[in-house]
Amino acid sequence: MITSLEVYERSASCYFTRNIFKEIRNEIQRAGALNITVLSTTLDKVEFSVTALGDPAKDQRVEVDRGKNMFSCSCKLFESRGIPCSHIFCAMKFENILEFPDSLIYKRWTKNAKNEFISTEMPVNDDIERVLKFRVGALASNCNKLCDIACKDLADFDEVQSELVNLVIRLQSRKQGKSTPNVNVEGINDPFVVKSKGAPSKRSSWRKKRACSNCHKYGHYYKRCPDLMQHSVEGNPCDRSYGNASAKDSGFSPERFANSSRSFSIKSEHHSGPNTKVRFVYSK
Repeated sequence: MITSLEVYERSASCYFTRNIFKEIRNEIQRAGALNITVLSTTLDKVEFSVTALGDPAKDQRVEVDRGKNMFSCSCKLFESRGIPCSHIFCAMKFENILEFPDSLIYKRWTKNAKNEFISTEMPVNDDIERVLKFRVGALASNCNKLCDIACKDLADFDEVQSELVNLVIRLQSRKQGKSTPNVNVEGINDPFVVKSKGAPSKRSSWRKKRACSNCHKYGHYYKRCPDLMQHSVEGNPCDRSYGNASAKDSGFSPERFANSSRSFSIKSEHHSGPNTKVRFVYSK
């Protein structure tokens, strides 16, 4: 509580929703800076003049009906917005009213505004779609109220859960024209999890098969191609290994190549400019 009128602030927090309570709390806080004067009084009614502190020219008239416990102010904030103004709270403080009166509680701003029963009686010639929407709203309102009550206790939750399951099964059987089966609630399990649609997994086992570059068939590579192996057996020179074998048979070796005398001579053509051509000549 942040205001000095804690009685009114606590009552408003119990009745109204969060956003409406913030507006009412501002009005309660403004009531502390108001002065009140009695203008007239009768058996059941009394009229006040409420002025702001330091500005007596701006005054509001508040009328209180003590018999009916009703309030009315000349600023008309409650009639237009549904929120009691600071002038009414000042009059309540002067009358020493400790409880928040029901006449100042606008039903649509309360926390349980949606939990009220909604009638489903509709004219026969009305639109069927409108009737269905109206019935859905009534059932949803009662179900919300039932959930708020049953979820706070385990025994109530089990009872409501079993009753709802049996009720759903009974209504479905009635629509299908079958007798109500005797179903045990404990035998009902969770539904099966269905794989949702979407992009395939990145870790897919499918891979594109690699074909042989020689015969363009699947199942082997170039080195193990049956056609090349057959040609190599027959001595066909198209085999790649044939070139290596001929090189070995010809007596070629790296040692002989390294020991051989070789020299290089550089001949350059004398031309002016940056694009000078250089020619390398190898002689053994």
